[in-house]
Amino acid sequence: MKKILKICGILILFLFMYKVIIKFFINRHSYDYSIVTKNNKYKIKEDYEDNNYIFTIKDKKNKEFVYHYYQDLNKQSKIITDIISYKKKNLYCIAPVFNNDIENIVCLLNNKLVSYQYLKQINNTEIDSFIKKLNNNSYNTNKIFQKENKVINNKYNLDIYNNVSDKFHIVLWNYSRIFLINDNHIKKVDLLKKDAYENNFSILVDKYYIVVNTDNPYYNKYFIVDIEKGTKNIIKINDEISKKVHFNGIYKNKLYLTDLENRKQYLLNPKKGQLTQIDPKYYNGEKLLNISVDDLVGEKADFSINKKENSFQKKYNNYTTKNGYIYQTINNKKIILFKFDDFNELKVVGNTVFGINNDTLYMYSNKEGLKKILSNRELIYNFKNIYDIIYVK
Repeated sequence: MKKILKICGILILFLFMYKVIIKFFINRHSYDYSIVTKNNKYKIKEDYEDNNYIFTIKDKKNKEFVYHYYQDLNKQSKIITDIISYKKKNLYCIAPVFNNDIENIVCLLNNKLVSYQYLKQINNTEIDSFIKKLNNNSYNTNKIFQKENKVINNKYNLDIYNNVSDKFHIVLWNYSRIFLINDNHIKKVDLLKKDAYENNFSILVDKYYIVVNTDNPYYNKYFIVDIEKGTKNIIKINDEISKKVHFNGIYKNKLYLTDLENRKQYLLNPKKGQLTQIDPKYYNGEKLLNISVDDLVGEKADFSINKKENSFQKKYNNYTTKNGYIYQTINNKKIILFKFDDFNELKVVGNTVFGINNDTLYMYSNKEGLKKILSNRELIYNFKNIYDIIYVK
């Protein structure tokens, strides 16, 4: 009896250690499995990395769907437990089921991959029939299929909608000030005495919004706004920095900028509130390098994108826009997400894409769908570098 208990104890210990190894050391996996439904059989390829699941789903006639699912499920595998489908005329949709939940829908319309949101935009009535079918089953259906855009705050001539998560902090430029928007709250932060119509001297660095004080004859004074806390700090250097300031880029949450006229580079550390002159540096996407002043000034030396981060972004959050169509590319297959006449200033934060159409800032994710964030008439005339967003876990 003691021997059996000892063996059981060892097995339990091995099982515990296995779960620990999976949880803390294994950050990716790949599995192939099948789901058999009443009318079909689906082959599923599941690839996982850092809470991102990519699915390639093929039915028995080899019709192929791709799907991106972002969720912390403690690195579980084979997470699709069922698939609900709908076919009518030229439309074929599937809704994967995860842990009794239906998060979103992916469809083939005339054999092109499209989102639920796009079908609603083009007034495809068949998708409504599928939603009714989903609502009548025993699974939990995502609220994006019912949620409407409602204005919950209109302070400062801004219409703020009921879609701003408390995890997103939004900065909106307004000529001499910025607005900080989070959840349903708006805070105004005054910065300049004179209006700056074009926002050419502001940049987001980590959770700090940095603005050059363009009221001064020399650009040696900088506002540092902590977006989370809503606090403002001012840093200054005695150097007579000219108005020909160029932001080279960001490295390790610090801003590198160059005075092109005086041929000097500076390092701004917003967390420490420090601005110092440095020897010229350039980031090539992998490491920080020393460069000559001539290269720094002549080429304006814009830093490269972090190659590792860029590779991850292209794999999981590859959003592009062309002719008003907004696409997500998964495994080299494009999904039409939604369409506007114009979609400007596209930004990707985590697995959510943001952009401006007409007078409104929108957001889209597979989980939340297409939602209005805020509206303001000024966005029609001035949208370049008008907003920034941080995500706080």
